[in-house]
Amino acid sequence: MMSSITKSIQNEYVLLMENAFSEKYKYAFRNLELKELRRFILKELISSPELDNQLTNLMVLLNK
Repeated sequence: MMSSITKSIQNEYVLLMENAFSEKYKYAFRNLELKELRRFILKELISSPELDNQLTNLMVLLNK
């Protein structure tokens, strides 16, 4: 079970990632190879299946 502090930090991190993928930046990220995009995200990723799922959903939205 995650502590509330860890959960809060992860929620803030997801908000930061969502802001990074705002409309202003989507074009730049779309120009990255998928491998480069994964590397960018993994550099920042906290090891958590829940957070990983949230970021995967963001990547899916990016590709729409």
